[in-house]
Amino acid sequence: MDAIQIIYLKLNAFYKKFYINKLLKGCMLFVAIGLLYFIFTSLLENFLWLHTTTRAILFFVFLGIEILLFVNFIGIPLFQLNKIAKGISYQEAAEMLQKHFPDEVGDKLKNVLQLNALQANNNSDLLAASIQQKTDDLKSVPFTQAINFKSNLKFVPFLALPFLVLFLFFIGGKIDGLFSGFHRVAQYDQVFEKPAPFVFVIENANLAVKENEDFTLNFKTTGNIIPDAVTVNFNNQSYYAEKIKPGYFKFTFNRVGQNLPFYLEANSFTSKSFTLQILPVPAILDLQLQITTPKHVGQNFVKTSNSGNVLVPEGSVISWEISANHTDQLVFISDSVSQNFNKKQNQFTFSKKVLQALPYQLVAKNNAFHYDQQVSYQIEVIKDQFPQLSVQQIPDSIAGDKIIFHGKASDDYGISALRVVYYDVNHPQKIKLHNLPVSNKTATSFVYAFPDGLQLQPEISYSYYFEVLDNDAVNHFKATQSNRFVHNELNAIQKLDHNLTQQMDNINALQKSLSDSKNADKKATEVNQLLKQTTDLDYKGIKKLQDFFDTELQNQKAIDAAAQKFAEKLAEKNDETDNEKAKELEKRLENLRKEQELNKKLYEQLQKYTDKLTNEDLLQLMEQAKQNSKQQKRSLEQLVEQTKRFYVEQKAEQLGKKIADLASRQEKLQTEKQTDTDKQEQLNKAFDAVKKELQDLDTENKALKKPMDVPNLNSDAEDTAQQMDRALEKLQKQQDKEAKENQQKAAEKMKEMAKKLEDAMQQSEMDQLQEEMLKCCARF
Repeated sequence: MDAIQIIYLKLNAFYKKFYINKLLKGCMLFVAIGLLYFIFTSLLENFLWLHTTTRAILFFVFLGIEILLFVNFIGIPLFQLNKIAKGISYQEAAEMLQKHFPDEVGDKLKNVLQLNALQANNNSDLLAASIQQKTDDLKSVPFTQAINFKSNLKFVPFLALPFLVLFLFFIGGKIDGLFSGFHRVAQYDQVFEKPAPFVFVIENANLAVKENEDFTLNFKTTGNIIPDAVTVNFNNQSYYAEKIKPGYFKFTFNRVGQNLPFYLEANSFTSKSFTLQILPVPAILDLQLQITTPKHVGQNFVKTSNSGNVLVPEGSVISWEISANHTDQLVFISDSVSQNFNKKQNQFTFSKKVLQALPYQLVAKNNAFHYDQQVSYQIEVIKDQFPQLSVQQIPDSIAGDKIIFHGKASDDYGISALRVVYYDVNHPQKIKLHNLPVSNKTATSFVYAFPDGLQLQPEISYSYYFEVLDNDAVNHFKATQSNRFVHNELNAIQKLDHNLTQQMDNINALQKSLSDSKNADKKATEVNQLLKQTTDLDYKGIKKLQDFFDTELQNQKAIDAAAQKFAEKLAEKNDETDNEKAKELEKRLENLRKEQELNKKLYEQLQKYTDKLTNEDLLQLMEQAKQNSKQQKRSLEQLVEQTKRFYVEQKAEQLGKKIADLASRQEKLQTEKQTDTDKQEQLNKAFDAVKKELQDLDTENKALKKPMDVPNLNSDAEDTAQQMDRALEKLQKQQDKEAKENQQKAAEKMKEMAKKLEDAMQQSEMDQLQEEMLKCCARF
């Protein structure tokens, strides 16, 4: 870099510092003069409360002065600093430096600038040498030191003056008043009243009133003085407010019908203008309820008007349709839960499903006033009742394997299902259903013979009950259940045992009837002797005859009941051979019942006309009854005998099946690899029971007038029992091989016994068939 360039760089540094110093001075003067004029303007307004025109002049003068100060002190120096505007030239700078450095700079800097200008037009070595010599002398001179920033310290007091004034206003608590004065100057187009020594304070939360209602205005005054009287001014009239206590007043506007502007006045000071707003009252004009009832109720649609109180069936859907005026929002409130109506213009709609009694409120809201019009209503609900069910087992209804139940079911709206529910007691979660027919929608009666239609497995204990379901889909079809019943499903062998037990009960009943008939013959003989010995019966004689007739009637009813049960049992037989035997017994039973019916009618006549018939007539009727009884007794004896034979055949057949079943179980146990002492012990006990039954069978067969050809298996049974006992004993001693031999022998022996019984029964059937054929041939 050559010497002349260094000179120019130093001049540029001087130029920059010169204008920075000038800008610093300008900022200080701008702030000081601006703040002082701001304070002057504010104080002038605060003291004089100038007119709008004066405030406008004052404001624009303030604005003009501030703009001039800014342009002069900040804008122009800033532009000159950045060489946007023309600043001092190099020659002017050289003169300023010559004055600050008279010895070091002198005329040297000005000469260098002049010679450099000549050198640009005439390239001369002499000129270059002269410039070099002079620049060497100027290199060591610090041009920038000619500018001293500290020279601006003399303006600090002038700058501090307005801040000191502001600080004094601040600590004196008058700073707000100072700024409020300038605020009024800035808002020169607005009218500001000089503040009164007191202020009116409205205590009402809202200056709003419902149309045509009274409104009481409450207000107070605060300030240095308390006025004694205040007037309320509206409609070009003034009215004195009521003084409650010093500084507190109230005034009542009567039946306000429109928006009402007013102001307050006291001691020639007035308040700003207030407006009492008239708010439209939200009002419900029309209320309609559309009620959609559940399908099962039968009434699909009901509509009511102008009443929110209704009585509806449970599960109904209620739709509210409401017309309202001056209403922004309509709310449905129930159980502290709010729900908004849907709004379309002045129409509001809302729907709700009702399951229980429901008190509710309709609240009309006007958002401008936040005023609520609340109306309370009540919805009462007709609860859908549980269905009713009563089930009774008919006394003495057990007919064979069936139990007869009679029941009644009803519901207030309708029955959807009636069924039998049953399940294995060991698996109660696996329920099964059997539907019963329903003859009427709201009430029905039924008779059911258990277990018709049920799928029962042998040797399973079942629990079952009856269940009725209503048609109430709202509550998921409510159900009512009967008491639980328990049934143990028998296997085939157990059913045979059960049938035989019932058959023996029938035989015993018939035998009792036969025994009662024989006893009745003796009493009949005594009655005949009484009638022969007495021509005119006294009260005791008549009483004795009536007691006899009562006893006979009871006997006839017992015979009829026994015959009825036996006939029902015979009707259940399905085997063809058994059917032939059963039909023969049924014929005898039918004949017996006919004879019983004749005797019953005869004894009823005797009982009814005892005191009206002569002894001769009574003897004649008694003789007839005696003959009928003899015939009935013979028929009963034959029936009993034939029934016993039928029983022996059935029991022999049953024992054959039992023994065959035990033989199969014994064989199965014998083939098992793992020995099971408990199973063998159970088989032994089961066979002991069969052995006892064989003995009973032999006794019952011998008791027949003509015993059947039933083999005596007592000896075989003893041998079989011994083999089974030995097998058990050896199993307990863990002699498995020997035990299996005994098991095999026992199984084979039982098979032989079962075969003997089967062959004997087949032979008996053939003999009976031949006998029937001989009888048929004898008739022809």
